[in-house]
Amino acid sequence: MILELIRISGDKIKISLTKEDLKEYRITVEKMDYSEKQTKEIFRKLLSEAKNKTGFDAGKARVFIHIYQSSDGGCEIFVSKIATKKGIKSSETVRKRTGFYVFDSLDSVLKLCAQLKILGYRGYSSAMSEGNRYWLKLTVTSEYLDCYATEYGGKHVDYVAESYLREHCGIICKSRAVQTLGGLY
Repeated sequence: MILELIRISGDKIKISLTKEDLKEYRITVEKMDYSEKQTKEIFRKLLSEAKNKTGFDAGKARVFIHIYQSSDGGCEIFVSKIATKKGIKSSETVRKRTGFYVFDSLDSVLKLCAQLKILGYRGYSSAMSEGNRYWLKLTVTSEYLDCYATEYGGKHVDYVAESYLREHCGIICKSRAVQTLGGLY
């Protein structure tokens, strides 16, 4: 097996599977459905291996899983632990706050906006550009939103981001960027 595991943070891991890995598991990306017994078993094995190799332990935590098909026939799987009201520990608690995300391509911004639109995102959003970098400002109200956003772009946590963006960036969409740009992808 050529499986690659990268621990992104205490609560997030990236699992890369090759086309051969998928054949060994006897599954395709299209057939991965967590409501299916075979898929659940595969994820149990992957998370067990992740625990052994990287120390990432989902334990009994709820997880958010997002799968991207690779052009070579494999896939990348992002698994994030989600904090719940019952107190499952997370290194990052999400309260309603402003999140700033940076992207290397407009395509990534459009993809994220399309996904958030499908998910019914209704918070504030604006989009800006700075040369060949793109920024999305969102009201973050759930960990799911933060997980989605960081899988398409980088999270920017600098407290001066707002001032920097006003000074150095051009506005693509002043408000309702998710709804507007999400319809373009």
